Amino acid sequence: IVTFDANGLVKTVDWQGWMVNGHYNLPFSKGKVLSIAGTYSEVRSSNDLSLTPIQGLPFVWNKGRYYDGTLWWSITPAFQMCLSGQVQQQTFGDGTVAHNYRAQAGWWFFF
Repeated sequence: IVTFDANGLVKTVDWQGWMVNGHYNLPFSKGKVLSIAGTYSEVRSSNDLSLTPIQGLPFVWNKGRYYDGTLWWSITPAFQMCLSGQVQQQTFGDGTVAHNYRAQAGWWFFF
């Protein structure tokens, strides 16, 4: 990603990100009934705030996080359900930390 600084020169916006996740089948009915999963990811910029005019700092974020947890339940091989919760967090240039909390439920029928 590139932008122009106050002098009209092209500057790169440096971002770094990483993610880790895992999935575990609980030891009931040979691991076919319940399973859990989770994800954590983070992205951050080392220079986007220094490239942003002071007036724009409240609108630019330099750090983001996401994490979730999910429970899967195989009621039958053809009918499955999941419950999930997610959190997203952004840190803006003026120090404000915004959060977004979500929950989700789903049911799947396979035929």
